[in-house]
Amino acid sequence: LNALQAEGGMMLAAVAADFARIPQFDVVALRDHRFDDLALPGVRMVDVTSSAEFRLAFRSEVAASDAVLLIAPESENVLLNLAKRATELGGRLLSPSSDLICVASDKLLTRQVFARHGIPHPDAVELTVESDGTVCLPRSFTYPAVVKPADGAGGERIRYVKQGGTVSVGHGTRWLLEAWQPGIAASIGVLASGSQVQPVPPFRQDIAPPDFIYRGGSPLEGPQLIARARDLGMRTAEALDAASGYFGIDFVLGEDPSGHDDVVLEINPRLTSSYVGVRELTDDNLAEAMWQAANGESLPLTFHRGGGRFTVG
Repeated sequence: LNALQAEGGMMLAAVAADFARIPQFDVVALRDHRFDDLALPGVRMVDVTSSAEFRLAFRSEVAASDAVLLIAPESENVLLNLAKRATELGGRLLSPSSDLICVASDKLLTRQVFARHGIPHPDAVELTVESDGTVCLPRSFTYPAVVKPADGAGGERIRYVKQGGTVSVGHGTRWLLEAWQPGIAASIGVLASGSQVQPVPPFRQDIAPPDFIYRGGSPLEGPQLIARARDLGMRTAEALDAASGYFGIDFVLGEDPSGHDDVVLEINPRLTSSYVGVRELTDDNLAEAMWQAANGESLPLTFHRGGGRFTVG
């Protein structure tokens, strides 16, 4: 079981349980037959054994559903293609639309949005992949830095580099070199509906070089840090035209207490693992709030302190 599969299973179990608590909902989930140990009480499971079977089941269930929530990685356009297909089939997305996914799935395109709206972000350059699958890191860049895929998810394939040189990355995607920003790695979830933007409590991320394996998170503590995180989250969400649904924003809170060094890293146009912890900090139902947001209703979520820590694995 790799990290993305573990995170996906956690998110699915949590959000499916929340939807199952809504009396008028019948919840259906597609499941790879190899994960038959993933039990979701109150949820009808549709097991698929191949890509072709998945496509048939996806078409059938989306067409028969009142709403669709997608949980998939952005890499290789998996999430984007599912969103487009769901929309073509007449599905009503509770997760972000393909417009937001298109921007957020390309970290270079995301940086253009950040630059236009004055959202602080690390310096970055696109790398040229040579025929042998290597990239040459410019010696003039500021190091340390990270090499990362432009469409990556979950910290996969990110590497920490201390100086210029040659790095093997393989083929199949675009790559960028991004300046390393010291500080607290954190994220915040946002539920958006038209002009309404509801942030949820920010979480500290348990992730660090050199392996960048995401191990979980805990609620961010300290009023100043929380205020800085909320400010970054709201500014970023408001810079995204017509953003909708529940999505996450990753950032680093720098060492300067004023927030001068804070930077936004990327947007996750989907449910994120911190949902598992956030749902423990409210007596409201986050899944029901997604449904309400899709219907243009207000988002009266309230949160409390205590708990919320989670681990991946």
